[in-house]
Amino acid sequence: LIGSYSATGNYNTSLGSYQIGGTTVIDSSRNLLNLESISLADSKQLNIGSGPDLIQYHNGSNSFIQNFTGGLYIDQALDNGNMIFRNDNGSGGLTAYMTIEGGLERVSFNKRTIHHDNVLAVFGSDQDLQIYHNGTDSFIDDAGSGDLRIRSNFLKIEKYTGETMATFNDDNSVALYFNNSKKFETTTSGIDITGT
Repeated sequence: LIGSYSATGNYNTSLGSYQIGGTTVIDSSRNLLNLESISLADSKQLNIGSGPDLIQYHNGSNSFIQNFTGGLYIDQALDNGNMIFRNDNGSGGLTAYMTIEGGLERVSFNKRTIHHDNVLAVFGSDQDLQIYHNGTDSFIDDAGSGDLRIRSNFLKIEKYTGETMATFNDDNSVALYFNNSKKFETTTSGIDITGT
């Protein structure tokens, strides 16, 4: 008997540890040490905490990590270390879908993200910029303070098929198009208009 633990095995008086079988040891600090893999049968839980507060198990079909008390923290404590989330690549292997890069202090998405209808992509502490699709139309909402600025050396607005609708050339002309044909353009002296 060691504290509240009891087992059948060999007690090592010099190390103050209790050995259960050949690979499992309860040390003097009541830590359970295993020198090989630990296997739990389906639906048998690894319970952590007095509650238990954290549960891990596999039910024969799916795997679960469940937290019931406080926050659930997943930490990468290695200096400049990365946290890599991988999934099946569709060909029997694994590939990175998202990487949290500690050295560069950024999150990299290795695959596309999908926001379903009416699910907003929100930017700014006060949700100032919102991008979404409502099932019918697409929206870019500048819902907060300040201006909505689109900055480019050469800005081109196109139809989804690639036809030009308007161009904005830095320190130069602005042009408007009708059915991919230029009809209006600003110049140093004024404007040029094609047609009547």
